Amino acid sequence: LVSKATGYPYSNNYDIDDNNENNNNKSDDNSNNNNNNDNDGKESKSRLICNKKHFNIAEKSLEVIVSLYKKYASDEIKYQIFSDIISVIGTAMNLKFQVYSTQLWKVAVKSYIEIITIGLSSLYKTKNKNIFDNSWNSLIDSLENFLLHDRSTLPSLSVNDSKEEAELDVDLIICLQQHIFPCCKNVEYLHSRLLDIITLGTEQNSRENFMDSCYRTLFTLIARCNEKDGPFSSNEKLAQKALPILMDRCKIVLKKFIDDDYKTARFPLPQSRLDEVLLLLTCLKELELNPKLKLCDSKSPFYNSNSTKRHLLYLFPLLCDCITIHEVEIKHILKDIFHDTAKEIGFE
Repeated sequence: LVSKATGYPYSNNYDIDDNNENNNNKSDDNSNNNNNNDNDGKESKSRLICNKKHFNIAEKSLEVIVSLYKKYASDEIKYQIFSDIISVIGTAMNLKFQVYSTQLWKVAVKSYIEIITIGLSSLYKTKNKNIFDNSWNSLIDSLENFLLHDRSTLPSLSVNDSKEEAELDVDLIICLQQHIFPCCKNVEYLHSRLLDIITLGTEQNSRENFMDSCYRTLFTLIARCNEKDGPFSSNEKLAQKALPILMDRCKIVLKKFIDDDYKTARFPLPQSRLDEVLLLLTCLKELELNPKLKLCDSKSPFYNSNSTKRHLLYLFPLLCDCITIHEVEIKHILKDIFHDTAKEIGFE
């Protein structure tokens, strides 16, 4: 049912047909003609006609799948079918970029989160490495394809649609932070792919809420390394990988903002960029590093420092350059950061 609604075999263009049951097979008829050329010898463009009923039934089927998975599946069944379910749901999620008007992709996002919440931990009960690896690859592939998809195909969205879309993206990042990262903390080969998603998310300036959520996730991964108990405890390997990524991103963003602020003189930079810098400075001020985390290479004077605020010392030259920024809000945060730094080196 989901394959029918998502247009299997796949097509780049979709029409939703609201007419009667006589159109039920249009999807198949059109897909069979996708490879035919027109009479002029030009390659014909595939347009798949999907009956609206297919989408409605697929929405209901996803809800039923999640309910059955939650109530009746044993751990063995959960890990055996996890990869297939996530792959199907991932396909339905990507309808957002082909038929935005359908509710199916929204239902799929919520189903994706619930399946992960219910079934991800069951993967550690299988002794079959192929099942384990395939399941994780399906999960990461679907997440990456959805969150980092080319957005040029999206229609112009209303204020309410934009808000709803942003909330669903943020819900997925929260799921990644609260359920996916804790489950893979001891599986190092997964860390890089998941961190790549978050890192690229911090570069999505046109998606403010999504970008902010990705930044906060990086800070959370590093900060919660200090927890003695809980899902983020003993997560030093993941935090160690995230720390240099975050520091590099901070240097890039702050340096560019300083340069652009100087060039534009009295003309303010876009509010979204100001908000990004304010978020970084605020989170940097609040962050406390685990002494076991290595901030930089062995040549740096901060390599052997055990200070929980050594990241402020590491970024101190760049933070000093921020003094020239015209925005008053930034100056207030900088004042607090400089006081914290002074305490660290014994000046206060």
